[in-house]
Amino acid sequence: MVAARRLLDLIAANTPASTLARLSERAKDDRAGKWADAFRLLHERDGHAWSDITAMVEWVQADPFWRQNILSGDKLREKWDQLAAKRAAETKGAGSRYGRVAEVNLITNDDIDAEEAWLREHAPGMVAR
Repeated sequence: MVAARRLLDLIAANTPASTLARLSERAKDDRAGKWADAFRLLHERDGHAWSDITAMVEWVQADPFWRQNILSGDKLREKWDQLAAKRAAETKGAGSRYGRVAEVNLITNDDIDAEEAWLREHAPGMVAR
């Protein structure tokens, strides 16, 4: 739910005239609740760590092209492999055979610590260690 709400909040911030941005807080929570299943599946079925999911949400909404195209949790899950490939290519140059290694290395221990601190404050039950 936390990752879904983060995506919704970033979409709303990036497109203030959008329908999502104009929803009440309760309606935003309801919408994020509908998206939460896609995030659960990304984690449980597809095997992506929460830190990777969070990093992808942040990257997608920072990218000028993808922020216009990833407007729900379902779309994020559907396009995950394409997004991961694009993100890796940008990290090490298009066509780099080291792209996947570079993608993994984008997330540092400091990033994980910061995310865990944020989760402890905003979603105490989500922190594993």
